[in-house]
Amino acid sequence: MDHALALPARRITDLLSSGLEARVKSKRQAMDQPRSDPDQELVTRTQAGDASAFDDLVVKYTPRLYGLVYNMTSNHEDTNDLLQDIFAKAYKAIRGFRGKSSFYTWIHSIAVNMTLNFLKKRSRRFN
Repeated sequence: MDHALALPARRITDLLSSGLEARVKSKRQAMDQPRSDPDQELVTRTQAGDASAFDDLVVKYTPRLYGLVYNMTSNHEDTNDLLQDIFAKAYKAIRGFRGKSSFYTWIHSIAVNMTLNFLKKRSRRFN
């Protein structure tokens, strides 16, 4: 006896592609929307002159930035000094923060650049 499978009227690929197309459209629409940064309220308040809002950002991101900077410097004193400088620079420059990235991405790049500059200066000092 020949047991041939009967194919459904709609092909499986048609079913998959119709669902996939809807998901791609929804992802594309989500990408067009501005990002919702949980820190946006604190950033906006800081930009308006509320220093206590920036204090909240400092408390929130000090542990993450400490780990980043310490992994680059391997020195606790240098890390503490750099963190003070990083947050001071971020506070002075916060009015220029446009929100095209998250606040953490922005301050992370400040931290990396300032730490790299510090390490370059330190290596010149010892050579």
